[in-house]
Amino acid sequence: MENNINQKPVTVVLVGIGGYGALYVDELLADMDNSLCRLVGVVDPAAAKSPKFDCICERGIPVYATLEAFYNHNQAELCCIAAPIQFHTPYTVYAMEHGSHVICEKPLSGCYTDGVALAALSDKTGKFIISGYQWSHNRAILSLKRDILDGKFGAVKQMRTKILWPRRESYFKRGSGWAGKRCAADGTYILDSVANNAAAHYLHNMLFLLGDRMNSAALPVSVDAELMRVNPIENFDTCAIRMHTADGAPLLFLATHATKENEDPVFIYEFEKGSVSFAAAGGHGIVAVMNDGEEISYGNPFDDQMVKVRYALRAVRDADARAELPCIVSTAVPHAQCIWAIRDVPIADTPEALLEEIPGGENGEDILRVIRPLHDAMNLAYDKCCMLSELNDAVSADLRKVLKPVMGLSVGERVGE
Repeated sequence: MENNINQKPVTVVLVGIGGYGALYVDELLADMDNSLCRLVGVVDPAAAKSPKFDCICERGIPVYATLEAFYNHNQAELCCIAAPIQFHTPYTVYAMEHGSHVICEKPLSGCYTDGVALAALSDKTGKFIISGYQWSHNRAILSLKRDILDGKFGAVKQMRTKILWPRRESYFKRGSGWAGKRCAADGTYILDSVANNAAAHYLHNMLFLLGDRMNSAALPVSVDAELMRVNPIENFDTCAIRMHTADGAPLLFLATHATKENEDPVFIYEFEKGSVSFAAAGGHGIVAVMNDGEEISYGNPFDDQMVKVRYALRAVRDADARAELPCIVSTAVPHAQCIWAIRDVPIADTPEALLEEIPGGENGEDILRVIRPLHDAMNLAYDKCCMLSELNDAVSADLRKVLKPVMGLSVGERVGE
């Protein structure tokens, strides 16, 4: 993934240096030290609030309040976008129209139809767009996908994924106030949720692994959805989503910000010839166990999470590398289609009887809101590979009373295909 030492460093502009953007700062400064790139500007109207602001200034890197201001004074071969979701499409379009290739953080956009326009613009300008799903650039995931495509596992039978990532009130108040929003003030879709932001990678990964090429993802054809919220936000913080692909395989996704317990991603993918599992807490990486007893260790999907940046830097200079980019616009669209399809599914508000508030922070004002029966229900649904409403245990009874399951949504009809 290294650039040829004789090649000129790639010029880069970074949009967003707070939050996740801080990781881009670290990666790009390291890549500068390795002569892979030259960071010629950062764009952030609140740059001074970032913990990376001082080191950027110490390096003499210009700081701009807007992307327009940067391009009025400078140029960049690559634009890295780590801005809020509502800016993904307009910033990508602006950067490409001003001569830059783009790597934009996930999700692709708040509106799935933007993918069509972005793909067309990429073709018109000759500039690539990388969607920043880091698991889609990870060596372990890509090795597993090659084996799936080569037929080693046979047809998929079912997939299931679970993530319990509690988030306090400060998480939903961060930045400019876009967290948990359905739309921006101007009507631009955001659809920020646990499934479209923090845990989006793991929903996307199931579709990505089932794509029929190394840089494609399978399209969901129908989706079941159960959405809940316990925080005072517009969108959901808890979900059970089951997608079906064209071959009928169910892909179950269980994710929440509303438990006391923090449980990092786990998954089990079952195929005709074996199963593949991962537990982030186990330290064993992705392991496949074949029906004949063979075991295969693929590695840790969380290793080298910023390798996507080096994919982008190499692709700027190398046409062959550009053709092999694993996660482009079309690769990200299936995830966007799923999120778009469930955009109007009713969200169940958590009744007070099921709510627990846990103080936090210096003054106890940073509240963690918890749905009491959810931890056990999520784990049981994962074990049984079913939706929350399909459980029949006593623990989940109160939860089932408030759920508003919507089953069998046609993704094609919902996205207007």
